[in-house]
Amino acid sequence: MALSKGATPKAIRGDDCAGIAPTKESWYGELLLIENAPDSFPEDIINYGVINLLKKITKACMLQDANPPDRLLEPKELQGFIESMCSRYGDKRN
Repeated sequence: MALSKGATPKAIRGDDCAGIAPTKESWYGELLLIENAPDSFPEDIINYGVINLLKKITKACMLQDANPPDRLLEPKELQGFIESMCSRYGDKRN
């Protein structure tokens, strides 16, 4: 995605992102520097990441009729969507 927008992604090592990105709080981390990205890139990558994460989760959980959104929802709308999925498909052990 970065390359298609004219940016240059670079894998980095060390503590270049110390204080900016969490490095020890997660089970896995990889640092990536993106240079020369257009101003719209942060919004584009967030939209892509959120939408595709929702699609992957619904696919992995085999929720064929979940219909994840095709666009990034506003925070309250997104929360409502996730809560409705939890209510609909939540604890079905009974």
